[in-house]
Amino acid sequence: MATTIQQIELPKKARAVDTSGNNNHGQIYSGRGLEFDGIGDYLTGPTSFPHSDVTIALWVNQNSDSGYRGLVSRSSGGASSANWSLWWNNGKPVIFIGHSSGGSGYLDITANTKLENNVWYRLVCTVDFSSKTGKIYINGILDKTHTWTESHLTDSDAILIGSLTPSANFWDGMLSDAQIWNKSFTQADITYDYLNPESLALNGGGTALTESNLKLWYPMQDG
Repeated sequence: MATTIQQIELPKKARAVDTSGNNNHGQIYSGRGLEFDGIGDYLTGPTSFPHSDVTIALWVNQNSDSGYRGLVSRSSGGASSANWSLWWNNGKPVIFIGHSSGGSGYLDITANTKLENNVWYRLVCTVDFSSKTGKIYINGILDKTHTWTESHLTDSDAILIGSLTPSANFWDGMLSDAQIWNKSFTQADITYDYLNPESLALNGGGTALTESNLKLWYPMQDG
């Protein structure tokens, strides 16, 4: 009896086929994101997020490079009341570290590179509280590193994505593949993350990351 094909299964992901014969086929990823209107859109994460080292990784695409806008915040009370928050200041990513040493109540780590409007970038920020060091990576490359000496805050407030507070500083643009880990990425993790979109860095060989380190993951592949 002849074999009957019961079902034709389509490829899980499309490919850009190399017709030169060298088999250097390109992988096409979703290219999808969640759009934030800059007026009142934001997401909420866990209502209590414990104090720990952290890696924030997400694809960002801004509509406007003007003003302060929240990307990932730890607090409804502003940057100075959270032990870390991630902002966007006139086209540059900024990590805020809250501290109790007087003055402004926080320090900021601002990226060197101003990012263009309507362009996708992979942004990865790490905060290591044991070494008191924050780093900003853009498209897999270290853009800024800063070490502080102040005593940082240890709050466990809720996570907001796309705003600093529920009433102000909303993100204007698109976000995709947002991840928060309770462990700092190494350069190898960051390189793997950038070269393998829509995959998790723990799939890379030799990483110290485990599934338990991944605390939040919003693919945001909406349209």
